[in-house]
This record gives sequence, C-alpha cells and structure tokens, in this order.
Amino acid sequence: MTAQLRNSLSGLEKQVAERTLDLEVRSSYLQASAEVGQIAASILDPCNWSQKVVNLIVSVFNLYYVVYSRPIQNKELGNFKSRY
Repeated sequence: MTAQLRNSLSGLEKQVAERTLDLEVRSSYLQASAEVGQIAASILDPCNWSQKVVNLIVSVFNLYYVVYSRPIQNKELGNFKSRY
C-alpha cells in the first residue's frame, strides 16, 4: 500500500512539474505577444511598419521564418513581407 501511495505521489509530482513548465512557456509567449503589440503600435512609419514588425516577431519568438500578408482592396492576394 505504501509503495502504491509513493508511486501515485511521484506521478502527481511529475504532472505538476509538466504543467508548471507548460504554464511558464505560455506565459512567456503571452508576455512577448504583448510586447510585440506595444512596439508595433509605436511604429509610426507606415512604409516600413510591416518589415519592422516581421523582424520583431522573428527576434522575440526566436522563429526562423515569418510571413505577413496584407490584403489589397480588390481582395486578391496582397503584398508579402517575410524574413528568413
């Protein structure tokens, strides 16, 4: 009985550790998203806004590739901005 309780406790501790790590990762993504939004809102130059935001997203989220698409008025595919 004691061994079963220890195994059960060990399993629960492992689950708590996994969930805590998952919450920390999600929290960091949420914080980074808020920072990207604040910085994106502060960029005043509309000509360079999309490229700056793409570069910011790449650096903040440590991504390899980001694509940003802005639709044009006739609802066809818009201009693409990307960075490797």
